[in-house]
Amino acid sequence: MNPRQHVRLGRTALTVTKFGLGTAPLAGLFQAVNEAQGVRVIERAWEAGIRFFDTAPLYGHGLAEIRVGKALRHKPRDEFTLATKVGRLLRADAPPSASTASTSCTSTTPTTTTTKPSMVRTARWIACAQTESSAPSAPA
Repeated sequence: MNPRQHVRLGRTALTVTKFGLGTAPLAGLFQAVNEAQGVRVIERAWEAGIRFFDTAPLYGHGLAEIRVGKALRHKPRDEFTLATKVGRLLRADAPPSASTASTSCTSTTPTTTTTKPSMVRTARWIACAQTESSAPSAPA
């Protein structure tokens, strides 16, 4: 199996590498992982040709998204796909719980959109569904 091979994602026009990297373990899902180790795993995945990365706000209360952002921020944006989940509002003053659920994508950080229509990028790489097909480029 070729991990660099691109396949269609479901019935969408989006293509992703056959192998992806799930980042929950990089935020301490099973054991503590320091930042350098987490970022290095993402960099090694990139070197191996993986261009599909999965993260979520609840992975380490935002820690996985921060680490993914640090590792990918200088990579060409049109070369990778970043998947995340929506529906949770992270607040610095509260641990994650059912009461922090939100029906809209809300963040305390400013939102900027990427050139990929299905993604929205924030300073913490919290992404929401983007419905418009054209979006302004995100600052580097």
